[in-house]
Amino acid sequence: MIEESADLKITGDRKAASQKEMSYWTVMTVASSIYCIIAFIAGAMMAWGSEFNAPFFAAILFSEVQLTSIIAALGPGSYWRRLAITQGWLVLITFSYVGGSFIVSPRWQQPELVYMLLAIITLGSVGAQFFYGIFRLTRGWRFHFPSTERGPAYSLQDLFAMTLYLAVTISITNRMFFSDNSRESAPIALIYFTCFLAGTVLYGLPTLLTIFSLREAEHGFFAQLIIVVTVGFLLIMPLMALGVTAGIVVMLVVFICSCSLFTSLPLAMMHKHGFVLTNGKEKPERGQ
Repeated sequence: MIEESADLKITGDRKAASQKEMSYWTVMTVASSIYCIIAFIAGAMMAWGSEFNAPFFAAILFSEVQLTSIIAALGPGSYWRRLAITQGWLVLITFSYVGGSFIVSPRWQQPELVYMLLAIITLGSVGAQFFYGIFRLTRGWRFHFPSTERGPAYSLQDLFAMTLYLAVTISITNRMFFSDNSRESAPIALIYFTCFLAGTVLYGLPTLLTIFSLREAEHGFFAQLIIVVTVGFLLIMPLMALGVTAGIVVMLVVFICSCSLFTSLPLAMMHKHGFVLTNGKEKPERGQ
C-alpha cells in the first residue's frame, strides 16, 4: 500500500508538472497568435499607404523577439524544443505581415522583404538570446515553478542545438547582407543587431527584472510606466533637441508604448500563472 501510494504521488506530481509546463507555453501561444493577427493587419494597412502602422509592427517584432528570446534562453525543458517553438512563432509573425501586404497589394510585395525580415529577426534573436544566455550560464537564471527542479544550465544536446542555430543564422544573414550583390547592406546588419541588443539591455532586462522581482504580477506590470517614461525621455528628448518632426516623435511614442504593452503583458501573465525567475542560489521549496 505504501509503494502504491508513493507511485500514485509520483504520477500525480508528473502530471501536475506537465500541466504547469503546458501553461507556460499557453501564454506564449496566445500572445503570439494575437501578434500574428496584428502583424497581418499592419501589413495590410502598410500596403494601403498608412505609414503609422509601421510602429505597431516594429513594436510587435521587437516584443516577440524579446519574449521568444527570454523563453528560449531561460525557459525549462530541452533547448531544442524551446528553440523550435520560439523561432517558429517568429517566422509565423513575419509571414503574417508579408501575407497581409501581399493580399492587399500583390505588386507591393517583393521577395527581398521576406529575406530582410528573416535576417532582422534572426539577428535580433541571436543578440537577445546571447545576452539572456549569459545570465543563465553565469548567474543561474531559470524560469520554473517553485516546486520543480531547475535542471542544468546547458546540456551537450543544447550546445549542439546552439551550434546549428548559429550556422543557420550566419547563412541567412550572409545571404541578405554580405553577398556580392548586397555587400553595401552590411552596415545595416550591424545597425539592426546593435539596436536589438541595446533594446535588450535598456528595456528587455529591466522589464524582466521588474515583473519577476515583485510579488504581485499586477504590480510588476504597472511598474512598466516608470520604464516607459524613462526610456521615452532618453530617446525622445535628444531627438526633439535636434529638431525632428512631430510625426517622428508620435511614431516613436507609439512604438515605445506598444513595446511596453506587448512585452510586459505576456511576462506578467507568466508570473501570474506561478512561474518564478531564480538566480541559482535559491533552492526550490517543496510542498508549494
